[in-house]
Amino acid sequence: MTRTGRLLLAGLLGTCLLAACGTGTNLPPGGGDSKPAAASSGVNHSLVLTTDGRVLAWGYQDDGVFGTCTTSTPTFVEGLADIVAVAAGNRHALALAQDGSIHVYGSNASGQLGRVGGNTCTPVKLDIDATFTSIAAARETSFALDDEGGLWAWGGNDRYLLGDGTSTNRTVPQKVAGLPAVVSIGVGESAVFALTTSSGVWAWGQGHAGSLGTGDSDHQTSPVRITALDEYEVVQVSPGYLYGMALLADGTVVGWGDNIRGQLGMTPGTPATVLEPVAVPGLEDVEALTTGPHTVVAIVGGVPFTFGANPNGELGLGSHHDNLGTPTAVALANVVSVAMGKGGALSAGISAGGVVSSALAVHADGSVSGWGYNPFGQVKAGEPSKIYTPVGVVLP
Repeated sequence: MTRTGRLLLAGLLGTCLLAACGTGTNLPPGGGDSKPAAASSGVNHSLVLTTDGRVLAWGYQDDGVFGTCTTSTPTFVEGLADIVAVAAGNRHALALAQDGSIHVYGSNASGQLGRVGGNTCTPVKLDIDATFTSIAAARETSFALDDEGGLWAWGGNDRYLLGDGTSTNRTVPQKVAGLPAVVSIGVGESAVFALTTSSGVWAWGQGHAGSLGTGDSDHQTSPVRITALDEYEVVQVSPGYLYGMALLADGTVVGWGDNIRGQLGMTPGTPATVLEPVAVPGLEDVEALTTGPHTVVAIVGGVPFTFGANPNGELGLGSHHDNLGTPTAVALANVVSVAMGKGGALSAGISAGGVVSSALAVHADGSVSGWGYNPFGQVKAGEPSKIYTPVGVVLP
């Protein structure tokens, strides 16, 4: 496989298997001893997909809406089998089955379960006339990519994430109009990016601080093309909160939008915002990329490098509060892929969720490490509410 091919596969795994986006490079269930293959992190709860197609969940216990669907320690979700991808929203979860069907559970406050009715702790299969290859979840919004490159969206739309020209929540899944065939997507708290087969990268959502990469700060309620990315060979796109990142085929990274916390890999606040893509200094040979709300993780040689905001130890570097504009290695090895949630979205390998973030890293041997925001035990029960250095996560 060529370097471009390896990067493309890594990028798709990093944005699809766990939370968010992508194409049909999903994990086949079965085949030998079961072990963790990928992780997805919401704000207050976590999901782990195992190699035999089952799903572990744990975390949030407080309110009887989503809390009744989780436990304080990792437990297999009943009713889910032959699963190839998972995605964690704030208080809902999606699971993609091997047959291309989607199963949902949790809160349905904004229609994010894609069905009429209330909350449910029992996974329900969605009745959609399509075969899906990947899924994604934002705060209260859900996404799925079908086998013809069509992107479907439903749920919360107050930040224009449905791309339908309105701010109206939708209970029924519908295709996003105006897009060429989509290869993969990245979803965040306030923006969606779509990588297409032949027409570059498209964006929609809130445009504060230039976060859509379109050269201005305008909101976009429908997809628009990011023409500034046309000169690059993009293999993965990922939005944080008010900023965006793209992994390129040569292993470098470009970013745009808010840099107040150093999330563009430059001195925090210098500059404060960047309206069009610029190279992130100090990153080469990146294998996978993920963006949290204000924190970035890039995998280089199996080692996570982090930069950006750090209020809860999101950087995994042994401290908190200090923002960091220089990509710095976390003391972990053999991390296989990267993913980070934005109030819910996430993917294979490392995942981190919400405006406050917890992170889970899956290693090549199937072990899992975690750090960051932990008041609900969503990283590991019995640990402090903020974990500054990675700890091993015990799974059944």
